[in-house]
Amino acid sequence: MTCIKVLPKLACTNGFARCIVFFALHFSWGLILPIGDAMSRKKIDARQFVPEITAYAMAALMQFLPEFGVTPQRVCEGLNFTPEDLQRGMEMSHRQAWRLIRRALRLTGRPDLGLESGRRQNLSHFGLIGFAMMMEPDLHHAFKIAMRYYRQGGSLVEWDFRLEGAYGICSLTSSIRDASVQPFLIEEMASSALTLLRILLGPKFSFHAVDIAYDAPAHAERYREVFACPVRFGCAENRLLIEHHWFDVHLASYSPIIAAQLKELLEQRERSSNPALGTVAAIEHLLNHSGNAAMTIGEAAIALDLNRRTLTRRLADAGTSFRVLSDRVCAKVARNLLSEQGLTVTAAAEQLGFSDARSFRRAFKRWFGEAPGTVKRLD
Repeated sequence: MTCIKVLPKLACTNGFARCIVFFALHFSWGLILPIGDAMSRKKIDARQFVPEITAYAMAALMQFLPEFGVTPQRVCEGLNFTPEDLQRGMEMSHRQAWRLIRRALRLTGRPDLGLESGRRQNLSHFGLIGFAMMMEPDLHHAFKIAMRYYRQGGSLVEWDFRLEGAYGICSLTSSIRDASVQPFLIEEMASSALTLLRILLGPKFSFHAVDIAYDAPAHAERYREVFACPVRFGCAENRLLIEHHWFDVHLASYSPIIAAQLKELLEQRERSSNPALGTVAAIEHLLNHSGNAAMTIGEAAIALDLNRRTLTRRLADAGTSFRVLSDRVCAKVARNLLSEQGLTVTAAAEQLGFSDARSFRRAFKRWFGEAPGTVKRLD
């Protein structure tokens, strides 16, 4: 497939290769899904079920939804997390992000939701990496920071960068095959990239051109309004073209001291990153907030859109098991029910899903080495 309009052929040179991948720092979403809602277990990548996306963009979307007549609570209903969880920096899986995007598109009825979400963002929506980029001396160095650390936010869109003549060309490749979600991903990525570049370089920045791989949607004119540059649909790939001179522009916010401090923070996060630990956090959050601390591993796997075998393996990689996590959370909840809420042993046992008070007493003694009567007088 070729562009409706084609730029003159540009000579390729080596330079800041691949550096512009920074746009993927907080919400570059490259999950692999078949068309439609059903997911083939044999074809998917298990990584898409692991909570590893720091949901900066999802949190931003929650802020903007009321402008389109939809409450964040309605969009999150039944997804096992709340808008408040997203605002607190909860990590989500690729699958959860995919479901959230589909629901937001359906409830708002806005096919241009990606454009509108991306252009409304501010520096805080880009997380720690956005602030670190601002502290660098120029755009070239800012891109190097993001290139090294962008994976901390998870990746749902693949980026590539090359220099061709007078332009830096950033290619966006979404491996998603759900045609209803793909435009949102490209729109949101490209418009938020423009937002970040204008934060760094000033309001006069604009892409030289934007190429889109899919056919022109009904709201194609909105693309041209948002990007304020030529936008071409039906191209061979999704591309953002940036004039070369922008890479040498000095950033007014440059601070070598703060830049060094932020790099150290990013390095600490890089060293401590572990997808398996993200799965542990997701299970603990689910058990604490689902209202069913005694749920089974099968129920937890369904709630997280996660294959049971994959869940078991991820927890083993983190040096734990579902039984250990469940006992830990149940013990905490049980003590709270007895000492803080004043429930009887029978009522606490029922709320935690035990078959009877006797089973609850045995479990309580295993957890704490004492009978529940030491915390709450038996009924």
